[in-house]
Amino acid sequence: MNKFMLLFAFSVGTCIHGYSQLPAYMKEQFYQHHARAGVGKPYSMVLSPKCNILDTCILKVTYSLCFVIDTVKRDKMKDIQLLKLGHKISSCFSYLLYQKDSTVTALDKKGVINMPIKNEYLFPEEVVTYSTKNQIQVRYRTEYDFTNLCYVEALPNIQWTLSDGHENILGYNCQKALCEFRGRKYIAWYSTEIPINAGPYKFHGLPGLILAISDMANDYCWECIGIQKGNNNDFVSQYKGKYMKDKTVTREETRSIIARLHKDPAGNFYLSKQSMNVIDGGKYYQALSGDFPPEPYNPIEKE
Repeated sequence: MNKFMLLFAFSVGTCIHGYSQLPAYMKEQFYQHHARAGVGKPYSMVLSPKCNILDTCILKVTYSLCFVIDTVKRDKMKDIQLLKLGHKISSCFSYLLYQKDSTVTALDKKGVINMPIKNEYLFPEEVVTYSTKNQIQVRYRTEYDFTNLCYVEALPNIQWTLSDGHENILGYNCQKALCEFRGRKYIAWYSTEIPINAGPYKFHGLPGLILAISDMANDYCWECIGIQKGNNNDFVSQYKGKYMKDKTVTREETRSIIARLHKDPAGNFYLSKQSMNVIDGGKYYQALSGDFPPEPYNPIEKE
């Protein structure tokens, strides 16, 4: 396969001036080789100087997360998740993505325009839980329209079944629990030695902190790799993008947008007034609907 360079740019109208439509031979090669535009990779964003301080952090829990985006190839994507627990509010997010945000923010302050940051397949959802309101707020990071999709929902009522079984994780005695949550069956290991009703992502409701949880297909697997007490100088915070905007939608709209983006990457970028452009031999081409093959889509919430 020829090596083409893939670019993203803002555009309005049918075609960027001077760009030709993607030729048939190039489209055919993309399909033959199942080329990915990488629409599932969360976009690094320059952080705004101001952030919302939500609570004082009393406990920081670090998880290793392995997840599968392609159920055929089953390559394991790896992330580090940080759960920051406050008195009333907690936040769970990709620590690796936050590190990338911090890097591009530092470069932006120096006036760098072309950011040498390679985006990876990291977990794109940041979940803030408001325990006293029985509410969670989700921000889904995406390259689509350079927009963070944000929605609020009631704290899910997860029906757990406590089961026989014991594990030791980081020196803590853990017990086994089972549940079904939005199309997946999970096994969780929680410790009553840390009597906090919390866990990674949206998982909660057990009489102890969830230190490990995975679905039966091993598509999404969290395991605790570190626990640290917080202090008065550490906070549960919510960062905003300096350039990327937050768009308030519903959970259903978020799922629909992300599914469409994976089904037709170039077409949905075009609809968002961006373009998916390809350089070959010094000539620029613009990809339109159907020019790129669908990308693997294996959402954590299947229903």
